[in-house]
Amino acid sequence: MSFVPNLASVTPNITVALGIVSLATAAIALLSYLRSFSKKQSKEVFPGPPGIPILGNLLQINSKDIILQLEQWAWEYGPIFKINMMGQVWLIVSDSNVINQQLKERPIRYSHSMKLISVFQELGMHGLLTAEGKFQNFLYINSIHFEVLAIAVRISLLTTHPRPFIHPITGSDWKQSRRWITPQFSPGRVARSKSLVIHHALILRDRLNEHAKKHQITYEKWFPKGEHVSSAVGKKHADRVFYNPKEISPVWSEFSDRTMAVIINYAFAHGKDDLVPPDIVNGIQKVLATINHRLVTPVPTWRFYSTASDRDANKAVKLLNKVIDDIFESIRKDKENGERKDEGHMNTLLESLLYEKIGKGDDVEDAELARSAEKASRLTLEQIKGNLIQVIIAGYDTTANTMNNILYAFACNPTVQARFHSEVDSILGDLAVSTSTSDLTEFFHQDPTVQFPYTYGVMRESMRLYPVVASQMFESNEDTVLDGHFMPKGTITMHLYRPASMRSCPTGDPFEFKPERWIECTDEEKKVMAQDAFGFVCPRICPGRHLATLQIMFYLILSVSRFNVQLMPSPPSATPARERRQFTSMIEGVNVRLVALSCRHLSLSLSRFIPVIPLPLQIGDSKNK
Repeated sequence: MSFVPNLASVTPNITVALGIVSLATAAIALLSYLRSFSKKQSKEVFPGPPGIPILGNLLQINSKDIILQLEQWAWEYGPIFKINMMGQVWLIVSDSNVINQQLKERPIRYSHSMKLISVFQELGMHGLLTAEGKFQNFLYINSIHFEVLAIAVRISLLTTHPRPFIHPITGSDWKQSRRWITPQFSPGRVARSKSLVIHHALILRDRLNEHAKKHQITYEKWFPKGEHVSSAVGKKHADRVFYNPKEISPVWSEFSDRTMAVIINYAFAHGKDDLVPPDIVNGIQKVLATINHRLVTPVPTWRFYSTASDRDANKAVKLLNKVIDDIFESIRKDKENGERKDEGHMNTLLESLLYEKIGKGDDVEDAELARSAEKASRLTLEQIKGNLIQVIIAGYDTTANTMNNILYAFACNPTVQARFHSEVDSILGDLAVSTSTSDLTEFFHQDPTVQFPYTYGVMRESMRLYPVVASQMFESNEDTVLDGHFMPKGTITMHLYRPASMRSCPTGDPFEFKPERWIECTDEEKKVMAQDAFGFVCPRICPGRHLATLQIMFYLILSVSRFNVQLMPSPPSATPARERRQFTSMIEGVNVRLVALSCRHLSLSLSRFIPVIPLPLQIGDSKNK
């Protein structure tokens, strides 16, 4: 039997495929021209960086550096400018008034771009974050282009790779999800989770203490004292510095682990931790990386070809769904068997689905869950799972990244760190080193943002200068007017929150890290400064902001306050710290040294000897976090 292919039969297929691809290319060019013509007015009105034919500004932007690049252009070209992404015009907005107006007009005039919605839906994670008021029956233009090409290839090769169906997005999706989710994150509901957060803050303290020991060992290895320096035979001078950046012990993973534990417990796993696999954090990190890649990739190749990263992300989402199913079944069996919840048990979002529509007796908690269950009963099981997964995605790296950014700010601003230590020490006293969850829970009977105003200022100042949600992208659902100029339906608008906040900053030195501005300012000035991802006021403000605030405050007060944060010494050639984006933003290359404080007054004395080392953020390659 001959295994030589029949070239006569293969050649016609190749010819047909090439012909169809050529037609598809011509169709793409025509679509690009028509779209470019329809938006000619918007291109002429607003300034923007020059690009190259066809690709526009695409090659000038790296997916992980996109926010930094856009912010640099925002200061150069003004609060509203345009970029060209392969024939599609994006309007970049950093004007607070315009941003506020557009957010208030959601979802009637503006909604999340269909690209964001489709990315989440294709991963099986549709929920509150991506629900909008109208269904846009068009896809982003670059997707249309590539779909034409993909269909041509599939037809020519007689393959069967069906395109994922994008389900209609209706206003009821958002309303029903919001009515279920929002009450679960109300200030009163979040306050009942203090014991949970304090418990994990104490675990974080122990883990940071282990890192402090490693940092001390590394420091002594890099810079040994004179009696430990040995000179090699024949060498005139002995080596006295043994710096190796690979030996630094990063602490970001500790923040991510604790944040993940809290959000998973809050969402569905409280009391069911044994059903959550330990590698779930790695899986979610892969999902976040995939989301970020797909959002900034103009060609949706994953729709007909899956890479290893795509497959890993899909596996992670399937694992999350399985964990939710397992915990749901476990809770249902406990309820059927009449098992009573332990004292201090915190009801989760998932448990709210298993309660009847009317409260039982005088149990306030059960009555609250009953009302939530009635609202959740209007959602499908897939919508419930999608919402739970989005709660984890939205609440996981945002909080962890904020903690990472605060450590960077402390290391670069020792005076700020000293005042933070002073506030915690003066208020907590001997409880600063307590390991009792119950004692600390009893102490924090007030809102910690009120008890510790300077610490709260540190958190808000970090969010102002280093927002983890630095931008959002929207599409116009109808023809509209932007800053006095006509904008056709389907125009892409991207908000840049940091330059918008800085442009309108009512206090002095807007580019400097000054937590005291949040104490010394007026209420009106505070309202203006609070225009970060939490603060822009609209019906869709982040529902999980109260839980995130509680975590950050307790992690700072009970964990970080027990250490002095310093920048690890490094040579001039070392990669500088810089912001990178992986769905959310964070400062990478934050190589800090934690020095454990032996007593609560040591922080003040140590702060006098920490040198001020300015370390501006730069654009360039850096290592993974």
